[in-house]
Amino acid sequence: MLENGLYEQLINQVIDRELNDDKKLIKTRKLSEEGSEKILSRYVAEVVELGLRSCGSMAEKIDLANNLIENIKNQTSQNSLSDYAIATGDGSDDMANELLSVSDKANNVQAVNDNIEVIRPKTSLVESSLFTGSDKEPKMFEELRNEIASADRIDMLVSFIRCAGIRLILDSLKKFTERGGRLRVITTSYMGVTETGAVEELAKLPNTEVKICYETKNVGLHAKAYVFYRNTGFSTAYIGSSNLSRKAMSYGLEWNLKITRKDLPDTFDKVEETFEIYWNSKEFELFRMENRERLEKALEAEKQSKSRIGVDTRYTFDLSPYTYQQEILDKLDAEREVRGYYRNLVVRELPSMIPSLAT
Repeated sequence: MLENGLYEQLINQVIDRELNDDKKLIKTRKLSEEGSEKILSRYVAEVVELGLRSCGSMAEKIDLANNLIENIKNQTSQNSLSDYAIATGDGSDDMANELLSVSDKANNVQAVNDNIEVIRPKTSLVESSLFTGSDKEPKMFEELRNEIASADRIDMLVSFIRCAGIRLILDSLKKFTERGGRLRVITTSYMGVTETGAVEELAKLPNTEVKICYETKNVGLHAKAYVFYRNTGFSTAYIGSSNLSRKAMSYGLEWNLKITRKDLPDTFDKVEETFEIYWNSKEFELFRMENRERLEKALEAEKQSKSRIGVDTRYTFDLSPYTYQQEILDKLDAEREVRGYYRNLVVRELPSMIPSLAT
């Protein structure tokens, strides 16, 4: 029985029979060519999962999957699809295997010691999951360490960076950047919470760039994202509420959604594209060690502004000169930069505003 409400579902035979009801007002739309592959594949995946659950053994499940692949190959005349058939072993206990990692044997301790395991996240690389700070889940900073160990490139977007938060993952980031991994970090001076020392610790790392947004009034960056790119294509990202602070990373009641490129490719692409937009925006400035004083002043100004909230009213607005004012400013700039004259007097003649006293 279909409940009243919204749907976004392909109409199958079961639903079609239920829709034959004169008492119901039904709205449908034609399946368009654009995007139909995703819609159909998502539906077929649901049906395939139902079919696989009814299989009695692993061998039957693999046979069903390979038969489906064979049928698709025959229907589409794409012979290359045969290469996607699941490889099976010779024994009954070795019917199928999942590939977990690939690495060079040269200078690899794992080549001589099978007991050393490859560091990998405890959560899946293909299925999205939610972190809520529960004791049943890995700690956020622990899982980030595991992600860092296997990443090829990392982007971080956080409002605040604290020294105590950085220390939780700093050793992992050092190893990552020293082996050639590229790290990019975007943060802000918002509310004066970020610590200069934490920014410096990151900026000291090789292959690392840190950009800061000083214009916090208009930009209002409050996003948090940790993105781990892997050349294998099994990239992951954490998006939620955790800044780089000890509380947020370890015991705070923070929610962070882990998304995977395999599970949500369109969403992952949007994360990557949006970060690039921010990174190339003039609102975000590259931090250098010689900029320490500027960062400290910006953080102090934010703290003072925060302390005055409720005491006085502050207004934010943009100032730009009128055309005649810009002309004067350009002439002043020329006098100073070209001729070296820094003592200038600007006089503008105004029409008389004195009322006439004539009688």
